[in-house]
Order: sequence, then C-alpha cells, then structure tokens
Amino acid sequence: MSEPKKVGRRTFLNYAIAVVATGVIVGAATYFAVPKGEVTVTAPGTTVTKTVTTTVTGTPTTTLTPIPAKLAYICQTGPEMHLLGETMKWFMQEYPALGIEFTIDEVSRDVADLKKMAILNERANEYQFIYLALTGEVQLWINRGVLQPLEDILPAELIKKFADNVPEQVMMEFQKDGKTYALPVYWNSLCLFYRTDLFNDPKEKDNFKAKYGYDLRPPRTNKELIDIAKFFTRPPDLYGFAVCGKPSYFWHEFVYTGLPCAGLWPYVDIEKETTVVNSPKAVEVMQSIAELTKYSPPGWETADWFTFGDPLFAEGKLAMYHNWYYPWPTFQNPEKSKVVGKVGVAPIPTIDENTPTMTMLSGGGLGVNKFATEQQKKAAAEYLKWMLSDEVQKRMALTGDLFIPARKDILKLPEVSQKLKAEPFLELAEKTKLCKLTAEIRALQTQWQNFFAEALLKIVKGEMSAQEACNWLAEQIITIIKQSKGK
Repeated sequence: MSEPKKVGRRTFLNYAIAVVATGVIVGAATYFAVPKGEVTVTAPGTTVTKTVTTTVTGTPTTTLTPIPAKLAYICQTGPEMHLLGETMKWFMQEYPALGIEFTIDEVSRDVADLKKMAILNERANEYQFIYLALTGEVQLWINRGVLQPLEDILPAELIKKFADNVPEQVMMEFQKDGKTYALPVYWNSLCLFYRTDLFNDPKEKDNFKAKYGYDLRPPRTNKELIDIAKFFTRPPDLYGFAVCGKPSYFWHEFVYTGLPCAGLWPYVDIEKETTVVNSPKAVEVMQSIAELTKYSPPGWETADWFTFGDPLFAEGKLAMYHNWYYPWPTFQNPEKSKVVGKVGVAPIPTIDENTPTMTMLSGGGLGVNKFATEQQKKAAAEYLKWMLSDEVQKRMALTGDLFIPARKDILKLPEVSQKLKAEPFLELAEKTKLCKLTAEIRALQTQWQNFFAEALLKIVKGEMSAQEACNWLAEQIITIIKQSKGK
C-alpha cells in the first residue's frame, strides 16, 4: 500500500471532518471446521471452467464461477480489527478456487486515519473493505456517501437475520433510512475491573475499614477510587490502579469515563464554540486522575492498555483498572493470566453518589467501499455471506478477540458462553447509561486529544494547577473548533 500523503496543518484541519479514531491483544484463533469448496475442472486441452459450491451453516448454498478479484482491507491495530483480517485469510484457505485475494493493511491508528481520509476526500478505491468504529465514524462515512448499501449486494434475509440478533442500540448506528451500510462485529463499553480476592479478603476488609471508616467494596465515587488505590499500592508487587498516560489512551480515561461520570456530556458544543473541560466538575475529575497517578506503576506516563495495563492486571500487579470490556477473556485464560477466577467488574465510579454512571458505547464493524468495481463488490459479497454464517460467527467468537460479539444468539451458544462468560457485562450494560458522539465532534476531537495528556502532565509536574491546565486545554479546543470553521 502507498504511504499517506503529507498534509499541512491547515489542510489537515480542513480534512478534520473526515478524521476518525477508535481503539484496543491479539488472541490465538481457535480452528473451527468450515466445509471446503468443491472444485470441478474440465478435461485437459479444453477451456477450463471451475464451479465452486460453498455450503455453510446459516447461509444459502450458492453455486458460482470463480470471481478473480483483489480486495484490500484497511484497519488500525487491535484484536477485533486483526481478527477480521484473519477471517480473510481463513476464507482464502477455504476457497482458493474462487480466485479472491485479500491484502490486509493493519497499521497504527494515526496512519489508518490518514489513509481513510484519502478515501473520504478523494473517493479513492485503494481499499474495498474499511474497518469503522461504531460511535460517530460509521455515521460520518454514511453521510459522506462512501459506503455501499449492503442490501444491494447481499440477500435481504441474511441481513435481517443478522440485524435481528444484534442489540438495537448497536445496529441502529450502522443503518440509515432503511439501509444497512456496515456490519457490526462487536460492541462494548467501559468498566472497572477489580480483584475480588483482594476485596473479599477478611484481613484486607478489616484493615481498610479501620483506616478509612467505611467498608471495602468496588468504589462508587472518585474519592473511594483514590482511597482504595492508595490502600492497595504496595510496590513493586502491587499497585492500586493504572493510569495509561499515552495521549490516545489517557483520552479515554478523561473524556469517555471521567466527564460523562461527572454529568458533563456532551463535552463540547461545536456550534456555540464552547466546552465544559474547564468547568468545576471537570477540574475535579482531572485532579482526581492526577492523584491516581501516584498509585500507578512506573512508566504510566507513556503507557497504553496493550503493553502496560492489560498485562499488569493479568499478572496480578493491579488491584483495579479502567478499560473497555475486551480484556476479560484474557483475564480468564489460565495460559495468559494469573488472576483467573479473581476478577470482578463494576460500573465506572462517578464524581459523587448522586451522579449516574455514564460511559461511551463503542464497537466496530466492516463496510464496503461504494467506489469498488462491480467485480470487487461481487467478491466482497461472497466473503461477507461466508463471514456472516453461524459457523464462522461462532469460530470468531471462540477466539476471544471479540468482546462482546455482536450477535446475541452466538453469545448464548453453550460453547461460546462457557468460554467468554460474558453475562456480567450484559448485566452491567443494563445498569450503565451509554452515551454517544456526534459525527462532527468525533471528526474534530482527534485534533485535540493529545492536549488532554499534556494537561495532565502539567499538573503532575507542578507546572500548572488543575484549573490552569484545564483552562489551557479549553483554549486549545476552542481554537481548533474556530480553525475548522475558517476563523
């Protein structure tokens, strides 16, 4: 694949409406048998024709001639995105006679954003399959007219069966005006992981109550979160919490958990050119996170989930940890985790007892480029029909790389349920108010997300107070909003 074109700051800001990001441990794929194609070739010396019969549970049997086509897939790094690329390899292995070849371009989030920008702004056909984030990004691409309505290339009954088994609030993000423009692969939200063995230990409970005056329990407020993190910080073997300070990861800590759980949502108003990030409650949230850095392992300043937070929790070195739902299967895998059977999940703590928990609804799915050739669209349809089958959906779920798999019926299969143990998260989602972003905010916020981590460091280093840092942050956001309007 060609490298993205370099763009200047002004051009980049003009492109901002097309910039999108989402993020998230690559698990081992568990092989699940899928019937192989049946190939018939005419006698030597004659014109060669091949008929491939694909029979997969959950899809109609189709007979078709080869569809030679090259299909390219663009995605950022992450387990769900990676798994989609793996399924394309499975498909080529199962049906080589179809002549469909995939190129998988799995790159960093920033590079993926630039490459996807080119598709949006140039109507480019460099990639035929595009991974899209659930909240904001899909709707942005739909509104820009770049995605192929799937009803035009897939059987209506297949789309209906799939959609009927996906949570309504998830599926509606992939549809508009009765058309489906992408297929969700998974969905999730944010939660607090905590060590049940520590929280239920009688000695720990007695010592905590003696020191803080209330019972040890999963924290309900930011103050309780700080108290418990401090109590369990016993370096170098145990830390109370893990702030991941790398800009695109700290962003989730502050914007997708801290602000909504302080009742501050939405956090910007593009039309009015205002933001709440320097309001009293937002300042309190930022100060709380700065306090939590004292109880995080060394290296938190440049840390991410995949190489820092997730493995540290799996090694038993963290008492608590905020993240999306996705690492749960890893924490339950005895080959990857020392805390199997010792992990609980709870709602994200809020700024006070009276504020309900609210976190971001996320997930992702696969869209087809509207500007692909007709031959490419036919080939894409064959892959999608195979990928949507019950057998392949089950195989994908059993890898553990999708959490939570989009289809509820697949999640309820005994083999899948036993492996993923997802019931606590389904209950958690019912207790949590899920918030969403508009496409306009999502498109712009990648321009200012790095400033949040910079503001945190200014506080931690003593260069600014929390109020001063949040005021500075607000100025950066408003400046970018105005520049996007040409002011």
